[in-house]
Amino acid sequence: STQRIDPIVFEGQAAAHVHSFVGASGYSTKATVDDLSKSECVSGTVTGDHTLYWAPTLYHYNEVDKTFTQFPLESAVTYYLSFRDMENGKPGNDIKPFPRGMRVTAGDAKNFKPFENPIVGRGFGFKCIPKNQEPSKESTREIPQVDNCEKLRLEITFPSCSKDLSILGGKEDHATHLVYPEAVGALSSGKCPASHPIRLPTVFHEWVYDVSKVSNVGGGRWVLSNGDTVGYSLHADMILNWDEELLAKAINDPSLG
Repeated sequence: STQRIDPIVFEGQAAAHVHSFVGASGYSTKATVDDLSKSECVSGTVTGDHTLYWAPTLYHYNEVDKTFTQFPLESAVTYYLSFRDMENGKPGNDIKPFPRGMRVTAGDAKNFKPFENPIVGRGFGFKCIPKNQEPSKESTREIPQVDNCEKLRLEITFPSCSKDLSILGGKEDHATHLVYPEAVGALSSGKCPASHPIRLPTVFHEWVYDVSKVSNVGGGRWVLSNGDTVGYSLHADMILNWDEELLAKAINDPSLG
């Protein structure tokens, strides 16, 4: 669903822009894990995951008549990846499950320029999926303002290094209690810094929008709901609400993927 709320950054009030939501259905401007646990349904297939996920909604802006058209969210896929710290080319410390109630944000809705830290920048991207063609293997950091896309995929990687598992992240510290690993290449090869030594699962999101019904040629642009037509402000949030025993088993059981 689509709502102008953000239970982390704008708790208890209207948000600055519209978001698309997936996961647990029982959310509001003041959503708690108890609210999410009481949800009538979840959009995912894992019944032990009552997490709430959200990201900015995608629109088309018509520069001729100054109107916006909201694109339908076709799908949202969440991957929990077991990337461990690397020591001399070998996996290091264990991965801990997310504590129930942890609030995590990725990206910055107010950032309209390239990230100063290139490591963080690697966690975000866009991919044009053409009709009847294979998409490019590489994602772009900026929104591809082209006209041959049937779908546009927003890609977001969350930070995975915790300072202290007792810090769940509130309105003031939701953007600082987790950080990205100190990656040399891909985020999968990094090591958690000494300031945030606890490794958590790496959460990777794919938000796929159907853009086939609106032409992006002749005075139009794709735009995120916060007004960004370039893409550097791409962001996402989540309130974790897993069956912690199930998540711990999934992390440590290779047969679960």
